[in-house]
Amino acid sequence: MDIGFWFTRVERGTILADKLHALGNTVTLYHNLSIPTGTYQKKRVSYTFVNGMRELFKSNHDAYFTTGLLLPALQLTIYKWFKKVPFVLGVGAPYWRTYNSNHEFLTKWIMHRIIYPSLFKLIMHNAAHIITNSIYLERLMGARYPTFDFKIQNIYNGVNYEIFKSSINRSKIRINKSINFITVGTANFKAKTDGLMFLINTIAKYIETVPDSRFTLAIKSVNIEEQTRLAEAIPINMANRIILKFNCDSISQLIDESDIFIYSTPEDSSDSLPRVLIEAQAMGIPTITTKAVGCEEVIIQNETGLVTKYDQGEILGAIHFIVDNPLDALDMAQKGKQHVKKVFNWDSMANKYQGLF
Repeated sequence: MDIGFWFTRVERGTILADKLHALGNTVTLYHNLSIPTGTYQKKRVSYTFVNGMRELFKSNHDAYFTTGLLLPALQLTIYKWFKKVPFVLGVGAPYWRTYNSNHEFLTKWIMHRIIYPSLFKLIMHNAAHIITNSIYLERLMGARYPTFDFKIQNIYNGVNYEIFKSSINRSKIRINKSINFITVGTANFKAKTDGLMFLINTIAKYIETVPDSRFTLAIKSVNIEEQTRLAEAIPINMANRIILKFNCDSISQLIDESDIFIYSTPEDSSDSLPRVLIEAQAMGIPTITTKAVGCEEVIIQNETGLVTKYDQGEILGAIHFIVDNPLDALDMAQKGKQHVKKVFNWDSMANKYQGLF
């Protein structure tokens, strides 16, 4: 088949395109960002409605694929009305939790409650398939939009395991009471920042009684207000032991230098299946996560890591279990490395998308 990737995420889109090409398809990637060279074709397109539609009508493919963004999905919807060409829509989060606006209250309410949901329903109606990145999101969307349930299915994303590969042999390392904790997350929406603030308050209770323990938060964020909220959540007496790193490029190195990876997100966050949990598991680091969204699809309780309630006492209990049982913790981490490579891989992902197209 001849498939057009219309503004997919560059990193994942290029790998999936290469995999689909290996299965005998021709794939062209359209984007306003720079795209690395691969076995696919590529074309630079302006990210505006009118110019994008012009380029779309110049194209000619058997099917199209887009992920996440409203504008490209709306463009493919209009294109389908005229050209009758099907498209597949990838969804990576509950859209009703991710909408963000700097407009005044009334405008924001109209956009969030009326216009945005109406457009999204229109897009879902026209999409041939709606693909989620977790079973959690598949079920959540199916319950919210039962009319479209027959179109919705989960396909797990692959991960570039070459990037997230540990340079140390953790099986030879014993965890002691002085722990280097790490979390990776985003702080662009209130609910996700709240989850990080909850972790700060929780880990502070441990490290204030254990000398030399540290907590690093590697955070992606373009929202200055949320960055400020997060920074202000650090207790003054912990300023040198709870370290915030915004928009850091060396995530894998930071995880490598740490002893326990810990992740927390509230039930109403914009998470679906936290990719950072897969990446941490791939590096073989003992992992603790809260029992929310799709976290349990990555971490198997007491087998590849520890899953707790969104509760300080339970998280601290999980930390003490790892400290007191380091060999068990490292064994779970090794099993986690094998598990994620089996479940979250590009070949499986490509084969499933091949079936859809």
